Amino acid sequence: MSGAASGKPSSPLSDPSVTPFLQRSPTLQAGLAQLNRDNIAVVWGAAGAGTYLVPRTQVVIDENAVGNGARIARSLSHEIGHHRFSEQSNQSSKIGYVTSMLRGEAAATLSNALIRREILNHKGPDIGISGSGTRPQQYQAIADQQMAGHITRDAALNQIAQVFKTEQPSVGPSKTYEQYYGDYYDKHIAPLQRKQGRPEPETISDITSPDVKQSAVGHDSPLPPQKTPLLPSQPGHPDHAMYQQIKGGVQKLDTEHGRQWDASSERMTASLLALAKEEGLSRVDHVVLNNPTSKLAGGERVFVVQGALNDPAHQRAHMPSVDAVQTPEIQSFDRLQMIKQTQAQAREQQQALEQSQQAVTQAAPSMTR
Repeated sequence: MSGAASGKPSSPLSDPSVTPFLQRSPTLQAGLAQLNRDNIAVVWGAAGAGTYLVPRTQVVIDENAVGNGARIARSLSHEIGHHRFSEQSNQSSKIGYVTSMLRGEAAATLSNALIRREILNHKGPDIGISGSGTRPQQYQAIADQQMAGHITRDAALNQIAQVFKTEQPSVGPSKTYEQYYGDYYDKHIAPLQRKQGRPEPETISDITSPDVKQSAVGHDSPLPPQKTPLLPSQPGHPDHAMYQQIKGGVQKLDTEHGRQWDASSERMTASLLALAKEEGLSRVDHVVLNNPTSKLAGGERVFVVQGALNDPAHQRAHMPSVDAVQTPEIQSFDRLQMIKQTQAQAREQQQALEQSQQAVTQAAPSMTR
């Protein structure tokens, strides 16, 4: 642990170095008040592990920022922007997904730039804007246009997104953010769309012409009724019991953190159901968050547990909390269906193999003793 960190304040908000910045930005004050209302804690994270938002739980500030008020204020302004951004990711197409993710990054950057300008206008020190090259100056120019009323917030987000897409993420420094999110879509989302028979919008052909309709069904032929499949959240679905077990665990977490059940709770429940089935759990007795360690902030991972928590033989599985609360519910349900299909195929193949081995054994000549 660094020398500065050895005597660190209990929270980034109680660090004396950040006080002058908080006093000079009404937007930063309002953002922190919203975090407080939403029961989002602001805590120190491991040194060098970066600053990030654990949705619904906490903002984690890199411990290396201890005593550096400008850095703390910059990090807070950025993560407040992420927390306030409420648009869901658009997974209907690759371009839609990339655009929506870049708008989320733009919201955090815009928040950073607006708070920076307020602090400067009140004769405070410069907190800077996260970014590389000349991009921070471009972000500030766009934010100033919005503050002056010359462009809307929506236009500002789109303009910042166009600049931000050329930044390079730390997790993949050889790619731009546009490429990074595009690759994620190709690897994780597009295969799921194809598996479920959903063609990409770019490949959808016009099937509404009269000739096509008549070739499909007779002129007076009634269309067969379509039965809407049950979702795991509905009684009667084979996995409804486990869904309810996980839901109870998520509700308990919400209660412990002073939150109400909401859409993010539903997304977490669906994500954990798919995880539990994939890892072979037959029931879920507990849903818990990780305790803080030297490498992980508290709540960074969420666990589903089968068995007693103090039983060394219990089964468990985990995933990043941010993925659990951000993955759309229907995507998790689709993934669950794929997992079950894959597991069923594996069982069928194993049964066929056992039957063939048994047939060979029965057909083999017996040894004379």
